[in-house]
Formats: sequence, structure tokens, C-alpha cells
Amino acid sequence: MAHKFIAYRSVESEVITAIRNNKHEVYYATELDADTSEEKLCQKANGEGYIFLTGDKEFAQDLYQNQRVQSGIMLVDVKEDNVHARAKVVLDAIANHDVQLIGNFATVTKQNVRLKAIQQA
Repeated sequence: MAHKFIAYRSVESEVITAIRNNKHEVYYATELDADTSEEKLCQKANGEGYIFLTGDKEFAQDLYQNQRVQSGIMLVDVKEDNVHARAKVVLDAIANHDVQLIGNFATVTKQNVRLKAIQQA
């Protein structure tokens, strides 16, 4: 299943490219001239079914705890020096957890993927 992601804060372009090369749509905030405020990105994620992809743990926790995004949050917390190895971990997480990413907060590490249900506002 192809997913739609909004990528924001601490997600490397190589990871974005790898996700796109695997037929997923990525709205990469740093590539755009549009309004990329946190609030606008949250509205876009919720309104259009995007999974919010970030490498910023505090930001991801804020999105989850304050129910700012209900469509899905994916925190990339992969401690790997090689960006291509990080990208592979993310791609494997997407492939292995497919529909479980929707409506959940997924924390992706090198060892596993932890899922927590997002409470609907």
C-alpha cells in the first residue's frame, strides 16, 4: 500500500528520496515555498490523510500528546551513522507495518517499531 507522508524536522533528504523511490508520496516541508508552519502542516496531515514523519522526538511527542495529528505520526529514531542504512530501516518499517501506520504513533528504531494508538479528538 502506498502511503502519503509529510516530512518535517530532522528527516534527511536521502531518507525522503528512498521513500519516494518506493512509490510513496512525500510532502517535504523544506522543499516548499508554501506556508509550512506547524499548524498548517498538521491541518494538511489531518485533512488529507498524511502520516507525519519527523526525526524530532520532542516534536513527535507534542503532536501525539496534544492530539495535533490523528492520521498517523512516524518518529525516526534510528541511531545509525550511514544515512542509507537509516533509510533502509525506515523503508522496512513502512513495508512491515503498512496499514498499522495509519492512526498510530510509530517510533522506528534500528531494533523495532513501537506503535501507540492515537486518540481521536
